[in-house]
Amino acid sequence: MNMKKYSLRMIIRRYVLGLLNSHPNEEIRIPSYNVLAKQFGMARATAQAELKTLVDEGYLVTKPGIGTFANVMRVKDSPPTVIVTMLYGSGDYVYDNYYAWAHKSFLGIEIAKYPANLQALTLSVRNNDNMLKELSNLQTSALIWIDPPADKYDMIREIEKRMPVLTVLKQIDEIPSVCWNNESLGYQIGKELVNQNRFRFMYLESAVTDYQFWNGFVQAYAEAGHKLENRFLLCYEDNHANVEALLDSGFRPDAVFFRDADSRYALDVMNRYQIDLNDECRLVSVNCKPYILKAPILLAELPFQKFAELAAFQLFQILDGNPLSEKHVVFAPELNLKTI
Repeated sequence: MNMKKYSLRMIIRRYVLGLLNSHPNEEIRIPSYNVLAKQFGMARATAQAELKTLVDEGYLVTKPGIGTFANVMRVKDSPPTVIVTMLYGSGDYVYDNYYAWAHKSFLGIEIAKYPANLQALTLSVRNNDNMLKELSNLQTSALIWIDPPADKYDMIREIEKRMPVLTVLKQIDEIPSVCWNNESLGYQIGKELVNQNRFRFMYLESAVTDYQFWNGFVQAYAEAGHKLENRFLLCYEDNHANVEALLDSGFRPDAVFFRDADSRYALDVMNRYQIDLNDECRLVSVNCKPYILKAPILLAELPFQKFAELAAFQLFQILDGNPLSEKHVVFAPELNLKTI
């Protein structure tokens, strides 16, 4: 099947199943394929093909000369009355790392306890205007957007006028949110590194820098009388050219913080520069110990389940129409730090 047509058909499918979910046990009439094609900007044949599939699957029934209707006889597999849509990042990610999966999986489990049915959404368009149109047409009880990029904030404000929205990992002024206190997390890890007398610290970061996390390290080292210079905060650029330039200068780190996506690179570059990872240098992570890493690692285990419970409770209050005790929940757990 043509992947573009498949993505467009998924838009129709989500919309129609959302209508059924919003009107349980009602024989509602479904818009014709001509109407749907015009509404979502696609070929009539594409909309018609997905409606036929939904008829074949038993969700819809056709009445010749009248139209297409919800199949109220379909009791088995009928969706629950609450459906929550979950979106991650820019909305068009195909692959996710450990950090993303941990948030999505734990959060999904907790939200399903409402009870609710969840749909993990991957958008078929990238333009913000088209994204807004696609999201606004969702028949969903609420939208959870995990780690939205800054260029989507205005869009989220518009969507929130149409449906309840909860953001996770990022805070937008007007929108309820649940976030980690990243500065506290960085501070706790920094204190442990100071306790281990590891002052040649190097921080590998993605292209988008979380300065809160870095600032926590800076504070911990400052309290020990050591200044962490920004040149040791190495954001991804030019295939890690900045990292290797620092190592070429003769700098030998005794602690390296890295993200999921950099685990292979961190191991490779330390080996290439013959930096001993058993005693001389300690790799540091907040997620998990990569299977490929045999040397010890300082692991700061994040309590993802507790974080998910807080986010789910925030969402439940929104769905129930209850006032929020805190619009923005900031979670600062005490980390379980261990060398494994």
